Parts: sequence; C-alpha cells; structure tokens
Amino acid sequence: NKSVSCFSCLQTYYTRRECVLQKDNQNEMKERLEKLVKEGAELYLDGKRVSAEELAQTCCVNEESVYMPDYVVNQEGRLTQLRYDRVRLT
Repeated sequence: NKSVSCFSCLQTYYTRRECVLQKDNQNEMKERLEKLVKEGAELYLDGKRVSAEELAQTCCVNEESVYMPDYVVNQEGRLTQLRYDRVRLT
C-alpha cells in the first residue's frame, strides 16, 4: 500500500513537471512568434490568421496533432508569413 502511494506521488510529480515544462516551451514559442510579428510577419493556423498566443497554445498543448510550419518570404527574402498547417497522419 505504501509503495502504491509513493508511485502515485511520483506520477503526480512528473505530471506536474511535464505541465511546467510544456508551459515553458509554450511561453518560449510565444515570445519567438511575437518577435516575428513585430518584425512584420503574419501568423496563420490552418489558413486562419491568429495571434502568437493562439498559435503557441495550439501547437504546444494539442498533443494529438502535428503542425508543420511553412515560411513565406517576399522577393527581398524577408519573412512575411508563418503558416502552420495540421498534418494528417494516416
């Protein structure tokens, strides 16, 4: 009974730690995306224009889906759009 309790404590600890790490990754991604927006890039998720926060939350929290970025640049090579589209795995 005591070992089950300890296992439950460890499981809870690692679950909370994963959530904290996931939140850190989400915040880092949001900051990087906000920088791109300040530099003039537009963000899209499955064809819909979104904020840096929406994009970071969707890509970091939604574990069942995989999103692939597509970088759109102008003739001068400057990033104008960052488009994330969900990849359907079969």
